[in-house]
Amino acid sequence: MECIDDNYIITLAVQMHGKVIDLNLSPEKQEIFDNVRLYSQSGDYRDVLSTPMDDYSILNKLNEIFQKNLNEPTINEIDKYIEFMNPKYKSFLESRASDEYSSEDREKVCRQFDNIIFDKSFSASTLPSDNLFSCIFERLIPEFHGIFLVSIHKKIDTSTNSNTNTNTNTYELIYPMNSNNKKLEKNLDLLNLSDFEKLAKLFDKKLPNLKKISFELPVSEYLKREKAIEENNAFSIQEKKALLEQQKREFFEIISNWEITIKDNKINSIKMSYLIKLLKDIIGSSCFINLFDYSCNSITKYLPKEQKYYTKYLTSSDIENPSNRLWGGLYDKKNKKNKNKNENNKKNKNKKTKRRKSTNQRTQKNKKY
Repeated sequence: MECIDDNYIITLAVQMHGKVIDLNLSPEKQEIFDNVRLYSQSGDYRDVLSTPMDDYSILNKLNEIFQKNLNEPTINEIDKYIEFMNPKYKSFLESRASDEYSSEDREKVCRQFDNIIFDKSFSASTLPSDNLFSCIFERLIPEFHGIFLVSIHKKIDTSTNSNTNTNTNTYELIYPMNSNNKKLEKNLDLLNLSDFEKLAKLFDKKLPNLKKISFELPVSEYLKREKAIEENNAFSIQEKKALLEQQKREFFEIISNWEITIKDNKINSIKMSYLIKLLKDIIGSSCFINLFDYSCNSITKYLPKEQKYYTKYLTSSDIENPSNRLWGGLYDKKNKKNKNKNENNKKNKNKKTKRRKSTNQRTQKNKKY
């Protein structure tokens, strides 16, 4: 397939366990999340509640919405989906006899983000007492999980009506379609390395040897260490607190350097940023990605306290902060280059604050296309 990467829009659905593991993104990670829209079922730094019926119906609904040729940008379909899902999920949360979600929490669910300011883990497994991967699911056994390729659309027309300033692109469905132009029955599940390789082959690329960089996070080991410290009466309360904090910082360093875990030719867990990087390496760095995330979005206990300050920057796309509507249009690379150059010349500014500001500025610029 000819790969003109800024002509492709990829839509994925993630049904996994999840945890936010980074709130202070490096410039390199920020760049990875360029041109990525995130639909978050949680909508905030909260766990997601679901039932087996919900789990099995999600993919069918997304297939129904996206597996067809479109005459409008995919954001229009996302808007319609949010209108459908938001009241449905709120009603489900209200029906539960618990205080897991307050009325304020319920107002934040089912939101869409153009400006992704966090990284997280997606995992197919969890430990009952593990605050890194555990989240609240009412799951069947075996659990229904996967990273599903819903659709790939190719932009056909780049014209814009100058009188109405509206986009007239059409978006042709190229996946799931076979060489005979017939829709395939099954979604690729990118947890399966064989399915990931099929996606790469579609764009005449090869999947890298992920087993070489795979390693398993020593979650159980650190949980045992923490328990041993807590139960050791030889330590004072202050000593225990200091030792536990040291354990958390050590484990956070491990998480920071981790990207993927492979077990039995399947992805068991993966960083969201690394998933996006793999997709862009295959399809092209300028492709566009719609990521529907149904995993929990609460923050791991191993996150440094100083990073939690950044939770306030989570801002969804809405009427007052509109989404980039016209994916596949012109992209002002010259302005981006000049903006980055000017930002690098600024002095005596708080670097962390500037980083957040530049991310928002990038989002504002992207509304042009």
